[in-house]
Amino acid sequence: MKPRSASQGLGAGAEGAMEVAALLSDGFPLPVLGDLGIAPSALDPLFDAGILVPEGEGTARFADGARREAVVRAMAWSKRRRLHAEIARALEARRVAWEEVAPHHFAANAFPEARAAWVRAAEIACRENRYGEAFEHIRRAMEIWPMDQEPESRRRVLMEMARCAKNCGDFVSARLAWEELLEGAEASGDDGGRIEAHRQLGDLALVNGDPASARRHLESAAHLSDACGVAERRARAWLALASFLADRIRLAEAADAIGRAAGAAEDAGDPAVRCEVAGFRGLIRAMRGDARGASADVDAALKLALEHGLTEQVALAYRRRANIREYAADYRGERDAHLSAIAYCRQRGVRDSEHACLGCLSYAFFRTGEWKRALDTTREVLGAGDTHPSIRAIAGMVEGCIAAFRGQRKQARALLEESLAGARRFGLLGAEFFVRWAQAELEDDGGDADAARARFQEIVQLWRETEDSHDAVPGLIAATGFLADRGEAAGVSECTDILNGIAARHENAENRMARQAALAETAWCRGQAAEAAALMRPVVEHHARAGNLFDEAMSGRRVARFLHAAGDPEAEAAGAGALAIARRLGLRPLMDRIARDGDRRGAGAAIAGLTGRQSEVLALIGAGLTNKEVAARLHLSPRTVEMHVARLLERLNCRTRSEAVRRAAEIAGAGLLG
Repeated sequence: MKPRSASQGLGAGAEGAMEVAALLSDGFPLPVLGDLGIAPSALDPLFDAGILVPEGEGTARFADGARREAVVRAMAWSKRRRLHAEIARALEARRVAWEEVAPHHFAANAFPEARAAWVRAAEIACRENRYGEAFEHIRRAMEIWPMDQEPESRRRVLMEMARCAKNCGDFVSARLAWEELLEGAEASGDDGGRIEAHRQLGDLALVNGDPASARRHLESAAHLSDACGVAERRARAWLALASFLADRIRLAEAADAIGRAAGAAEDAGDPAVRCEVAGFRGLIRAMRGDARGASADVDAALKLALEHGLTEQVALAYRRRANIREYAADYRGERDAHLSAIAYCRQRGVRDSEHACLGCLSYAFFRTGEWKRALDTTREVLGAGDTHPSIRAIAGMVEGCIAAFRGQRKQARALLEESLAGARRFGLLGAEFFVRWAQAELEDDGGDADAARARFQEIVQLWRETEDSHDAVPGLIAATGFLADRGEAAGVSECTDILNGIAARHENAENRMARQAALAETAWCRGQAAEAAALMRPVVEHHARAGNLFDEAMSGRRVARFLHAAGDPEAEAAGAGALAIARRLGLRPLMDRIARDGDRRGAGAAIAGLTGRQSEVLALIGAGLTNKEVAARLHLSPRTVEMHVARLLERLNCRTRSEAVRRAAEIAGAGLLG
């Protein structure tokens, strides 16, 4: 028996109209039916029977989706294919969106036409920054695109697919696309394609937190470029490797890579490439402490960019000027240079460079103590949807550090963890140093000395894996003070040796003062409070002159602490200066520490009548050290320590050493011992 038609009884014209309508999308345009030769009279029975219903002006839809599906199923395959082809041609003639045309070509088995329509739809979506839609259109095209058909066009579209996938955060699809491109380039002997694929895969490996793979791909690209004979390609490949190595603070290797890039850039003669390479060579020289050479490189890059009207390269050169100021520890100069660079970027619409400058500007504001401006800047960076994740990691680091030093524990932990993940993903070791420092301070403020010690040790270990002479310094200074307060002479010595080496390699005022601070902490660890204060005073004065408010407050608090222990009446004035800055910046944990330092001397004397030296001995025996160990820690003779212990027993009204240890724990618990 012949199956009953889904449109039986409506007449041939209405049946044909319903078949075409069923193949169109929901909410189909009625004029398209006219283009296909369907008279309005053929539609009247469909509307009268309630099969079709109007939807907006000039469009209609099926009232019952199940009926529409039944109509499609009842059609012969050959008829469906023919009608889809006619619909595709009609839609193209009406300039309907390509993504609506492509499925009809596909249903008509016109695969070349279908993929061409999807590619055109993707091109339009890309121009409008709708990368997710563009990726999906290209994916549909690639599913029906054999590798041996129009291989050059296919390669171009696959590259666009990889770009769209990366832009919308689908890094797995981007990696798969570039791996296919690499395979094709290797099979065809296309050196340029191999180089570009390795470069892109290196970048994606960084995004996915795989620095080992990133380095392997970038090195492959660089070495392949040496054999390809194209100078510009060679320059960019070596520049990409230098950038990776600089982020990992492998400065000797980075300098070698940028040297190769510079030679290739001169051979290429392209002013844009020469500008970028010269500016980056200046950055590496700044990181290595050669401020004069760095300035010469960046000035040359800027001059060349201006001569040739290279907007992006001018913006980049302005940014490099700010970077040089940072590595010279001139944070006010860095701030001003970034502000100039941002003004230029906004005037010329260079958005990527503007975001990068804003991220670095937030750091400069952090170092100068302009924390409201720092937070405003980080929020601008984090609030922009198109900011690169690496810049977001820097802004998050700044915001997390400020929250940590203000005692906003919950907020700080979340921000720092997120920033740490970004820093690790992109190999931003400089940011990781600051995150570890802030995390250590959080643990210390929370009373978990073991966790704080572990974080400080991570800074030391991370430094040993790099050639850093800048970003690790603040954390190393803090670690030295933390360890000195606990009498851990070996740890203090280790940090001091590192800071001495940094100052010897990279001579600037900040590093000299870091070495000076380490010497002060060494004296404090030995029980030489007055000497420690004298050594730390120049550090405070330097930060005051440089306008580094936060560093001035931190080092000022150390001077006050040392003076309190030495019984010096100037302790109150030193503490007041640090306290004023702490209040201005909202440093609640630091304010608490300053208050405890002021209370420690008076309260300890009121309870126990102890001298500064006796307080130190009491703290050490409370930590479980024997008299001999106390003597070694404080550089005293065992006989002198025995004398101090005897006097402690008398003043604490204790008959035995174990009672004195318990009393030491009680006093420490009350916050009277450091």
